[in-house]
Amino acid sequence: MSVTNKLGDDFLRIPKLDAAGTNWVVYRDRFLLSIDACGLGEHLDSTGEAPTNPHPAPMDGSS
Repeated sequence: MSVTNKLGDDFLRIPKLDAAGTNWVVYRDRFLLSIDACGLGEHLDSTGEAPTNPHPAPMDGSS
């Protein structure tokens, strides 16, 4: 069995948030780094463009 890891797989791994919140700082930092590494960081700080609605409402008023 061959297992290959891409560079950064561990970097993008987000730990499960402990119910007591004892690992909050690690969870938050890994979450933010992972989102930013995927190119989605601008969605968290509202600097990115909103996605377009794939199912816009009909113009004739019918639903």
